[in-house]
Amino acid sequence: MHGLATRSIVMVLGTCLAAAGIATAAADPPAVEAKQADASAWQEVWHPEFRPTFRARSDMQGVHWLGDRFAITGGDERGAVVWWSDDGVEWERSRRSASTDRGLVSSIAAGPDGFVMVGIQWAPKPRARIWHSADGLEWERAQTKLPPGSGIFSVASTEDGTFVAYGDLGRVRNDNGCWMGTSVDGGVTWDFRWEGDWDPGSVDDCVVSVARDGSGLVGRIGRGISESTDGATWQQLATWKEIRGTFPQGKGRRHDVGLVPLDDGRFVIGGRGMTTI
Repeated sequence: MHGLATRSIVMVLGTCLAAAGIATAAADPPAVEAKQADASAWQEVWHPEFRPTFRARSDMQGVHWLGDRFAITGGDERGAVVWWSDDGVEWERSRRSASTDRGLVSSIAAGPDGFVMVGIQWAPKPRARIWHSADGLEWERAQTKLPPGSGIFSVASTEDGTFVAYGDLGRVRNDNGCWMGTSVDGGVTWDFRWEGDWDPGSVDDCVVSVARDGSGLVGRIGRGISESTDGATWQQLATWKEIRGTFPQGKGRRHDVGLVPLDDGRFVIGGRGMTTI
């Protein structure tokens, strides 16, 4: 885990490899390169051979590094999709099934015996979903359902292989309240903790992005950055004011997706129109 004194914040532009979230795992990810778009603060980050192709109406939600291969989460005209690649050039699409029809994936995590992805299924009624898979190609919905109207943001795995997921209660409680869930059977069944049963460390703010960071977890809670050893109790590393204060003057646009801990002690956070500092 990292201390605030050793961290600096790196912002990235657009939907790209680092901004979308590379999940940390045992192996090191392939090297990424930074391209300075102009003389100001804008920057793009990508893997040199990152050249996926998509069908029409595909929607890329995030790019992740899961130990030994890339995973792109999103959807297409058929439903929720994960695209897989060992080298960033050749890609394999997850298979269509009734469980993923009319869905969209936002986040994915790898465990010792399989994968978990989270997102939403639009029909017959919009509902947050959790899927699990042994190989990342054939997916099934989790047996435990979230309350109707709940939102789900992100998923990660802890050092002991437990999956953790985070979301909010949406219209169930007038848009108030955050939840966390844990699964010890590969994402098949889940135990949920509701507001008051766990400590996000920030009032009325939910964990909107989470990733493995060494032996623990790092998460975006509200607009700040926090860390946790167990996923249930969080301690803030950097406030939004501290992050915002590092932006070049006049270049501070809101970040709204992605958090990646880097090996050298920095973070990557990103979204639309991010600045690099």
